[in-house]
Amino acid sequence: MLRKNIERNNLTNIIPHRMAIASKAGTRKLFMNAINTSAHSLNKKSKVSVDVLCTTLDDIFFENNVECCDLLKMDCEGAEYEIILSASMETLKKISQIIMEYHAPECFGLDDRNLLNDLVARLKVSGFNVLLKPENYERGYIRASRY
Repeated sequence: MLRKNIERNNLTNIIPHRMAIASKAGTRKLFMNAINTSAHSLNKKSKVSVDVLCTTLDDIFFENNVECCDLLKMDCEGAEYEIILSASMETLKKISQIIMEYHAPECFGLDDRNLLNDLVARLKVSGFNVLLKPENYERGYIRASRY
């Protein structure tokens, strides 16, 4: 579907990759959600999984010579914590704005209930103004911007 949308819109600056972003490069299990195909996760265990190649946000920026990212949109089903917390300050400073969905860590089997606070603190230390908009107990949205 992504490739078709790229072609239909004559986009030339989008390069799709079949991989996940995580805290470390390598191979991980991507756990499949049988009900909702947009809810597959690196963290929420299910009976069905596939091996997926992972990279890091730092590696993506380095390998693609990204010097400035106007908007980073993230909807990664619990992996938002490891992605942002493992990204270097250098990479985060290249991003002008981040819009992301966040999830309660316990919904994805993550034990550290301070992860959301740690994520917000990391964004603030990186120079972002952070706005949290909880949707319900399980998830919400973050807008982190430099303006």
